[in-house]
Amino acid sequence: MSTIPETPTVTIIIPLHPLARECAALKALEGLDYPPGKWEVILAKGSQPSAQRNRAAREAKGDLLYFLDDDSCAHPKMLRRAADLLGDGAVAAGGPNLAPPGGSLMERAVGVVFTSRFGTYRIKARYSSVGARREAGETDIILCNFCIRREFFLECGEFNERLYPNEENELFRRIRQTQPQAKVLYDPDLVVYRQRPNAFGAYVRKIFGYGRGRMLQTLVRPHVSALVFLAPVGLLAYFLALPFLALLAGKWAFAPLAGYLVADAVASLKHGLKNRSPALALLLLALYPATHLAYAAGIASELLTGALRNRKNVSAKVELVQWNRP
Repeated sequence: MSTIPETPTVTIIIPLHPLARECAALKALEGLDYPPGKWEVILAKGSQPSAQRNRAAREAKGDLLYFLDDDSCAHPKMLRRAADLLGDGAVAAGGPNLAPPGGSLMERAVGVVFTSRFGTYRIKARYSSVGARREAGETDIILCNFCIRREFFLECGEFNERLYPNEENELFRRIRQTQPQAKVLYDPDLVVYRQRPNAFGAYVRKIFGYGRGRMLQTLVRPHVSALVFLAPVGLLAYFLALPFLALLAGKWAFAPLAGYLVADAVASLKHGLKNRSPALALLLLALYPATHLAYAAGIASELLTGALRNRKNVSAKVELVQWNRP
């Protein structure tokens, strides 16, 4: 693998829906602290984000590719920090996406769920600055804030275009399986900012999509580590089967439900007290179960519909637009 310059060129890639009228990420990029002429932005318009990103990567001129979402608002020092990380022998690096200060009650509650072990188990590092700079695990990397050497990205096969979301997880797993010596870093100070969902229905739909992405990734690249992410399906199956279980086992059938509700109440009360907000605790009581069940429903939906077979030969139309800094 070739070395990169001390101040590498960077191509920032942002996928957009064809009808998108706004892109919060562009406004934030106006304040980037990086040498002019050393970075470019490609907007990839289309309806299949993994294909959009791949197409833009092939046309990119940068030594490094930096993938953002259209609502990822960059920290001014983002490119300098990424260049330092990848200039130190790493092939890729990522960091958390943080909620901007303030936010509504719903946004704050979603932030709690995303960063709590009861809510999302081990993915806290994607949504808060956790620990020190280190070798990344799959649960650390998120595609709305991810930088990789362009040459390496193209050599290792790009993103799997059958996947969205979770294409970065499959890529990370592929790198670990085929090139275990490659260094991928997590840096808690390599940050972008993203608004959290502000409506209950929008949040549930997002989590449902995450579940579908996880199942599709598992079908594409099975791995024993995926079992822990599929655990919520057991909870969903239990709830659906509870009327029948009650007929068979009587009141004992409700013991797991009681245990779950106690855990839900403890987690909700803990964060409500920590934030001195009874309203937050009450919202979390509903939000934790909604998260687990929506995720499980997404997994089950993807498994039952056979979407993997349907996506094998999808042809994506992508329009690339160069953005010029004002």
